[in-house]
Amino acid sequence: MSGTAAPFKTHGKPEGAGVPYSRISQNLRRQIEAGDLKPGERLPTIREMARACGVSPFTVGRALSELARDGLVIARTGSGTYVAETQEATVEVVISYPASAWPEAPAETLYFGQILRGIETAASPAPRCFTSFMDEEHARAEEILAVCRARRAKRLLVYRPRGRMARELAAVVEHIPTVTLIAPLPGTPSGCATIDPYDAFRRLLLERIAAGRREFYYAAVVTDIADEFSPYARMYQCFLRVMAEAGIRPMIFPVNRFAAEGVQQLSAMAPEVPDGVVFIASYPGLFDAVKMNRPQVDLISYTERGETLDRLKGRVTLLHGGMDRCAAAAMELFRRPFNAEGAPRPVVARVAPDVFPAGTCPAASPVSKGEGR
Repeated sequence: MSGTAAPFKTHGKPEGAGVPYSRISQNLRRQIEAGDLKPGERLPTIREMARACGVSPFTVGRALSELARDGLVIARTGSGTYVAETQEATVEVVISYPASAWPEAPAETLYFGQILRGIETAASPAPRCFTSFMDEEHARAEEILAVCRARRAKRLLVYRPRGRMARELAAVVEHIPTVTLIAPLPGTPSGCATIDPYDAFRRLLLERIAAGRREFYYAAVVTDIADEFSPYARMYQCFLRVMAEAGIRPMIFPVNRFAAEGVQQLSAMAPEVPDGVVFIASYPGLFDAVKMNRPQVDLISYTERGETLDRLKGRVTLLHGGMDRCAAAAMELFRRPFNAEGAPRPVVARVAPDVFPAGTCPAASPVSKGEGR
């Protein structure tokens, strides 16, 4: 680490659009990315930069705080501010969400907390991790790469890329090692870690058939069962196979959405559920369409999002969890070459979920807030 201050090229008021602190941070960011400011070099003091830029120390401090948030500089008490050492372990986590879901994007749920914990426990020291929510239909390759460059991310982890984002990522993987969660990127040299409930769900179904159950209902969200790698599609594939093997003709209720619209559809299709039925749903929320206080109906579902657990009142056998193990498996994939012989294709790792019999579901716990995790 350098013992003297690194050269500071901004003389006079910093150039560029935006408020002063933003222009200063942009100038410093460009110098760091260009290599003019080397990793480990000490920056001039805040007062020295303020005089050089013709602004207040407060403005410079705010600019440095922005750079520190993105992992580009590190403030050391009593020593000064330094350009961060190269962060080979830095990971950018992109959450793909449709624009309509933005108002309720669960940024601090147990669900996404599991992803962060899986990343943090996969390597020692824990990699620095940043999270971005991007609209799956409007995100562009240039935008994704710009975020990675700004935060000096060396690896990109994308949760369930869908729609246009999946197509844009085909260009991104050429520039940065990319692993996806749940949904792979066909025809690309990438990795994918996904949760596969097939075997666990098969055991649950066979247990009920062995106990004499012959009536099975299945409420399936159409868009999810069409994605062959998703946990929901794997459950549906398993269900059809087991029913065929047992000679059982189940009742299947296709719904378009898993939110209120899906509940309304299911309520209209299945207003009465007879006692003794094994009722399976892609999402626990669909059970709002049936009376959950009837112990004679055996409810089974899969959930990724832990915030649904507290309201299930112990009535549902859940396949849940494993997202932390899934994220850890994704980090392991970064250590493997993605360029297989022949046509490019993603390398896929599968992780089994946990199974919680009715009445044993864990309570959802909040995820602590924090930047740069």
